[in-house]
Amino acid sequence: MTTFFVAGVPAPQGSKRLVRSGARTLMIDANSEALKEWRRTVTMCAPRLDYEPRVPLLVELNFTMPATLKDREGWCAVRPDIDKLSRAVLDSLTDAGTLADDSQVVGLVATKRRGIRAGVMVTVEVAT
Repeated sequence: MTTFFVAGVPAPQGSKRLVRSGARTLMIDANSEALKEWRRTVTMCAPRLDYEPRVPLLVELNFTMPATLKDREGWCAVRPDIDKLSRAVLDSLTDAGTLADDSQVVGLVATKRRGIRAGVMVTVEVAT
């Protein structure tokens, strides 16, 4: 089992859409600069684990979103969506070599809370 923390403001992986330009079809990514920076940070912090592509893995992602004056701590039941936050981290773990491919994740638990230290606590372990 491997656990590590990535400090920073978690950013969601945006959706993609197809746009026709004459005879060509282009895929436009709705990703922001904040997402690009977040993905770089996660990729740099993630350890290279070299799991074989078919090894089933369990991943736990505990997101801490920045606390506001109104909602200092506790569950964060507002945007960004937890599935889009998870997608950004899983893609970054693949880029870092922590995962061979995010398709090998057979179990995913993700939580989203508000707190003083924004980031994500990541746990990866082999499914037994």
